[in-house]
Amino acid sequence: MEKELKFITDFLMVESIPEGDEAFASISLNPAVTWTKFILTDDKPNANKKRVPTEEFDNLIKTGVFMPIKMAEGQINDGHEESRPIGVITHLKKFKDQIVGLAALWKKENPEDVELVKKYYDEKRPLQLSWEILYANSSTSEDGVEDLLDTVLRAVTLVGMPAYAGRTPILEVSAQNKNLEDESMDELEKLQKEVADLKASLVDTQALLTAKETELSTISAERDSLAQFKAAIDKEKEDAEKLNAIMTLFKEAGIEKDTEYFDKNKGMFLSMAKEEVDFFVQELVSFKSASASDESGDDGDKNGVPPIPPKKDVKYTPKELADMLKSLESKK
Repeated sequence: MEKELKFITDFLMVESIPEGDEAFASISLNPAVTWTKFILTDDKPNANKKRVPTEEFDNLIKTGVFMPIKMAEGQINDGHEESRPIGVITHLKKFKDQIVGLAALWKKENPEDVELVKKYYDEKRPLQLSWEILYANSSTSEDGVEDLLDTVLRAVTLVGMPAYAGRTPILEVSAQNKNLEDESMDELEKLQKEVADLKASLVDTQALLTAKETELSTISAERDSLAQFKAAIDKEKEDAEKLNAIMTLFKEAGIEKDTEYFDKNKGMFLSMAKEEVDFFVQELVSFKSASASDESGDDGDKNGVPPIPPKKDVKYTPKELADMLKSLESKK
């Protein structure tokens, strides 16, 4: 069911729509089109006590794309009388409590009308819109406001006395006075140059990246070499400290051995755990006197301790050495 609307005037500016919305970023290079941005409606009652509730916004958006934007020929009438299409709605989208839209005006078919719209905009004169809606149902509140339900957008029209009293204006009108074909060629050349510059920059960046990767590889190799050198130095220091500790342990235990002895048996001492060294020294101390009578034998030194390392590549464990020392003790 279609319902004709009445209109009143009372201009009121509305807050601007933020830039950057992809739905309103579309710009056509068609020189026959002038673009406008507008507010179709909000969810508040108009002067006729008609209201489009927010729940109906999706219906208007789905049905409103490609519907006409209209105007009387050569002028903006107070109402919808004698209006006819001068363009088409291309985008509609919810924004807060409003529906905002983008419309393409056909300036080749309606040059005088479109120039009039642009003149109004440049002079900051009001450009007000009024929707034409078909609806199947409605509900009226206690304060007499009628909510339109099951809506379909038929058109939006430039009028002098809008029922929304300034809340549904045209917000922007594009200023395309150049030859857009030349402009598009200039833009293409600019883009081509940017692409060439980007390619050159990419080649330079790749070369720099390769150089950096080579430098990093060299640094990594040097780091690994230094790490190995440090590890070797640390190991040498650790071994020296361990051997010095063993020499001190021998000295404190009263077992006299010269430096040549420790140098000769360095590998064996360093391979022994601390507990094994302690045990070995303790056994030497315990059985030192037991071997004193066998100073000339080939199987031990002047203290009667089996030679370290043993002759003929014979290897003894600390326990075996202790057992041998005990055996010597029993022969006294």
